Amino acid sequence: MKRICVSLIVYFIALQLFAQVQVSRDYGISKTPGSHKKEMMEILKNSKTYFVYLESDIEHLDELKRELSSVWTFNTLEFVHIDKRDEVINIKDVAVFCPQRIETNETFHESNTMRVKSSYTYYNSFIELSLNLGEKRYPIARIELQDVNYAKVEDMGKLPYANWSVPLLKAYLFNINNELSNGTTCGFQDIIKKGGMKELDEGTLIIPEELMGPDTAKELMTDYSSKYEVMPSGAIQAFIKNSEKPVFIACFLITPKDKCATIYNAKTGEMVYNSYTTMSREFKEKDFYRIEIAVRHAVKEAQE
Repeated sequence: MKRICVSLIVYFIALQLFAQVQVSRDYGISKTPGSHKKEMMEILKNSKTYFVYLESDIEHLDELKRELSSVWTFNTLEFVHIDKRDEVINIKDVAVFCPQRIETNETFHESNTMRVKSSYTYYNSFIELSLNLGEKRYPIARIELQDVNYAKVEDMGKLPYANWSVPLLKAYLFNINNELSNGTTCGFQDIIKKGGMKELDEGTLIIPEELMGPDTAKELMTDYSSKYEVMPSGAIQAFIKNSEKPVFIACFLITPKDKCATIYNAKTGEMVYNSYTTMSREFKEKDFYRIEIAVRHAVKEAQE
């Protein structure tokens, strides 16, 4: 079995990714929007939200703004370069989508003793939506990020992320916007939307090359019979625009503790499939066989 070749720090989301999209949590603990204080939600709805973009987004900034603004309706969305991050996160009663990185230390003890058996340190990278309430920042949602390689924390603005692209960012914001608007959360549960899976059979599943290389995809997706393509993240948006058939984008994310496979409708941002597995850090053929089974069941039901 070959492990997906991606160096990680981390969630995305996905940390234990709430399907890459988590609506509010104190690291590892999920909270639904309905659990937020009503006054806080009113402040959020009546304020503006800043999306902090990276240096690598400048070359397609107009497209990024257009696509993200098209799915964010909860409040006003504005955009600011990462160099301005510290300025906007300190504005009271304003929400910010901001990339962050924290160092996490894990220690394992011997059974029935308190002696340290092993320990290691890793980084968690994520986009966090938080609201500045003056005395503190209130976390609303988190999206796990996966680094393409390790880099110094101070270089975060230029750090390449395997799951940071216009189509995926659009999907993240679409789902968070819906959860906030509807008072729901996707949580860690498996999600299969049969209508979307039937469309997947008729279209193309795009896999970002940074998350899974073509050789690995060929090895692991032997049971997947629908069309798929592996391509660099920079080429995905053009493919979506030029395709007359449905296009879906996959996000296969591994963290130090678990893994999550999510599929989004690339044109709308809707999540149509999610499978979260704890205590597993390697994608295998069976993970993609589950996707195949979900597609076949959806197609069969549509024909009956």
